[in-house]
Parts: sequence; structure tokens; C-alpha cells
Amino acid sequence: MAFIMPATKTQIRERLLHEYQLGRSVGQARQNLSKALGYEAVPATTAKRWFRRFKQGDICTEDKPRSGRPKEIDKAAVLAEIEANPIMTTRMLSENFNCSHTAIEGILHAAGLRVRHGKWVPHDLTPAQKKKRKDGADELLTRQRSQPFLHRIVTCDEKWIPLDNRRCSNQWLATGQRPKATSKPEAHQKKVMLCVWWWVGGIIHWELLENGLSITAELYMAQLDRVQAKIRHQSDRSLFRRGVILQQDNARPHIANRTMAKIEELGWERLIHPPYSPDIAPSDYYLFRSLQHSVAGIRFSEVKEVKKHLSEYFASKSAAWYRRGIEKLSEKWQKTIDSNGAYFDL
Repeated sequence: MAFIMPATKTQIRERLLHEYQLGRSVGQARQNLSKALGYEAVPATTAKRWFRRFKQGDICTEDKPRSGRPKEIDKAAVLAEIEANPIMTTRMLSENFNCSHTAIEGILHAAGLRVRHGKWVPHDLTPAQKKKRKDGADELLTRQRSQPFLHRIVTCDEKWIPLDNRRCSNQWLATGQRPKATSKPEAHQKKVMLCVWWWVGGIIHWELLENGLSITAELYMAQLDRVQAKIRHQSDRSLFRRGVILQQDNARPHIANRTMAKIEELGWERLIHPPYSPDIAPSDYYLFRSLQHSVAGIRFSEVKEVKKHLSEYFASKSAAWYRRGIEKLSEKWQKTIDSNGAYFDL
């Protein structure tokens, strides 16, 4: 058998061009090249691709010049732009720097940056409101450090609880398995308002306002009397011998003139609480978050079921759990100071 010298890519392409110019088909050209250069010297896909180019009038058999070395990207400029505007997408940056978005992704990941969804905040704080939050937190933290008072705090708040708490959620399914459907809640579904008072020792008092009722100053004052009565009958009421310190938000019923007079009549102190500050309200950052998880996915058929669930939920938490929620206030005040009054992670 005669020894067949291997052909270069250019030589193979020239032979293909010769076969094409002789009017041969792709199959005939491959058969002829296999006889001359060896079995399967030219893959079918390669032959077809070159015949296509020849038909389009491109008879150059040399490799076309490539773009060369990838363009150098100013990494510092990319990071500076993303720092100035964190909501810039990789597509937007790739257009600005005339490169691929994957190159931008590589630069951002190498710098330790990751995509995180933004968060809603309760309010666009003005400089004056930020200062008030910081000054209030500084005053409270200084007081706590010199003369601890967290054990005297009674905190209260209200929360709407819908009877239908079902939501569509992700599901782990096998191939071909259909996801479980969830009916949409009614647009104006029934809900009840939870009013709750608690301290380091646990729940002092809670009640539900039915039939869509919401809190009023008159109702709130009546509730304060009920809370006072329960404090007097607690076995550890001696902890309040120096008086109750009430932590509440600035909802209208809480700060109405009649309410303020009632708090003074009870001999309670009202704790500083700047407006728009759920991040330093124990019920918002602690109790209600946990409670929301407990009702997620549940559909209550009647208010009686809501009451049963709440009774079991509150009883399931230890005194240590409630204590942690109140004691976190010091940490929250410090974060408020460190952020110069701006919102920190809610």
C-alpha cells in the first residue's frame, strides 16, 4: 500500500474547490478525496460548509483574519460605575464598555459582588427625621447602659390577620408532575385585627377585633385599663415597682390627647419612638415576623380558629424567647446610630 502524505487544511479546501469547479456533488467530492487522501479525510459537515461558501461566490480557501486578542476592559472603571449606580445591569455596562456582558459578570464576581434584590423601606426619611431617629436611639442606649430598664418595657402593636393566608409557592416536582393549584384569595376577604401587649416575661394581654373593626382612641384606652389590671395580677409584678415604660408607635389612637392623658393617669412612662421606625419596634422586627410564618399557608374557616391558633402560638414560646425580642432593642438602637438614622436591614 502506498504511503499517503497528510494534507493541510488549505490543501483539502483547494481540492474541494477543484471538485466544485468540476461540477461534482459534495458526496462525489468526498469520495474522490477519500481515495486520494484516505478514508473519511473530509467530514461531511466540513465539505458541505465549504461547498456552501463556494456557491455564494467565496472561493478563498485561507482562514479569514480573526479579531485578535480580546479587548482590555478597564476593571476599575466598571467597578466605579457600579458603585455609583448599583442598579446598572451587566447588559447596560457591556454597552457602555463595548464588551460582552459575560466579561462584565466576570469582573463583578471577581470583585466579590453578587446580585441582591432591593428592599422596600417604610418611608423616604428626611435629614431631620434621620437625625431624630439617631438622637432618640443615642439617648435610649445611653440610658440603658447607665441604668438598665428593658425589663420595665411593655410593648404593644396591632396587626391585621386575614382568614385566608394561602399563597402560591415553589414546589419540588418530578418530570411530568403537575404543580398543586392554589385558589386566589378573595379581593375583599375577611380579616381580624390582633392587638397585643408583651414584655420580657411573655404575653400580658391580647385580643382580636372582629368584623373588620380597627383601633380607636376610646377602644385603646379601654385596652390600657385591661392591661393594667393584668399587670397587677402577675406573680412577677414586682419587676414593675418602678413603673411601666410603654413602647408604642405613633398611630393616631396611640398619641391622641385623651390617650396621652390616660397613660399619665396610669402612671406609665411613654418611651421615645420616632415616626416611621418599625425597625426599632419589637413587635414589628420580632413578634409579628415569627407570627406571620406561623399562619403562612393556613386558611381559617372562622375567627374561632384564629383565636385557637394564636393561643397555641403564644403559649409555645418560652419566656427566654420573648426576652430575646426585647433585649434586641439595644442592638437595634446601636444600628440606628451607626447608620446615622437611616434604615438598616429590616
